[in-house]
Amino acid sequence: MTTALKIETGLHSNITAVQLRREYVTLRIIGAISDDMLPQTVAAIQGARQAKQPMLVVHIHSQGGDVDVGVAIAEELALCKKQGMIIVTVIESEAQSMGAFLFTCGSKGYRFMGPHAYLMIHEASWTVGGKAADTVNKAEHLRRANQMLLRRMSVNIGRPPDYLDTVLADNRNVDLYISPEEAVAHGFLQSGTHIAVPTLEVAFGPKFQLNIN
Repeated sequence: MTTALKIETGLHSNITAVQLRREYVTLRIIGAISDDMLPQTVAAIQGARQAKQPMLVVHIHSQGGDVDVGVAIAEELALCKKQGMIIVTVIESEAQSMGAFLFTCGSKGYRFMGPHAYLMIHEASWTVGGKAADTVNKAEHLRRANQMLLRRMSVNIGRPPDYLDTVLADNRNVDLYISPEEAVAHGFLQSGTHIAVPTLEVAFGPKFQLNIN
């Protein structure tokens, strides 16, 4: 059975009046989050924003990657939200590390996981080497980056800023794998109805709807 996911009245009451262009942008983040994929990804997001799309669907299948690249993509998605666009994030299989971070950038009530998908969150890490003074500086930068990512993710899922830091500490700071059901409990998903893979149906006129299959 297919049911339409209704847009919250008041927040997006003008959506049905938006004329959608035929090249409706959807975004797929596949594989490593790296410098190589950044220009094309940013161009796609900016294209959706310039076209004034009411909704951008972002499919994520990623083992993680570069922190700076992930943050740059997140900032572009934040600009879309400020414009009033709904960001729908979907995991059909996996979203690890920076992939999980980008998943939390979805709008409240518009984050979805397939029934066999999973998230993985952990402390950010990279190899630190070089002169002793540089090593200390890099370690401090890593600490700040890790704190920033966990706090932003916590706030994105509607929890206090130190929530995920505490969750990881309780898990002995090792990789934490999160099932869809656990994602509901932590706030990554709003409810059990979001354990599903939605599809976007666009009528090239004034109507569109997001369907949960």
